[in-house]
Amino acid sequence: MHIIDPVETEGTITAGGVSQQVYPARQRRYLRVVSRSPLPLYVRLGQAAVVGKGYWLLTQGQDIIWDNAVPACAVYIIGDTTGQPFTAEEAVM
Repeated sequence: MHIIDPVETEGTITAGGVSQQVYPARQRRYLRVVSRSPLPLYVRLGQAAVVGKGYWLLTQGQDIIWDNAVPACAVYIIGDTTGQPFTAEEAVM
C-alpha cells in the first residue's frame, strides 16, 4: 500500500452558516484541522457540520489531530461568518 505524505490545505468558510466539505471520504493515515479564526469553527465527520451543535468546536489556534484510528469518512466544517480561515492536513493511503 502506498502512503502519501501529509498535504496541507488552507481554506476559508465560503458562506457563513453553511457546512462545507474539507475532504471527501477516503482512507487516511493522518488528519488534522486547525482554526485560524478568532470566531468559532465546528468540525463534523461524515455529515454536514452545524453551528453550535457539539461535534468539535475550535477556537483560534486550536486543532484536532487524528493519527491513530483515523476516520475514513468525509470531513465538514462550518462557521458563522464568510471568510473565517482554517488549515487542514491529511495523509492518504
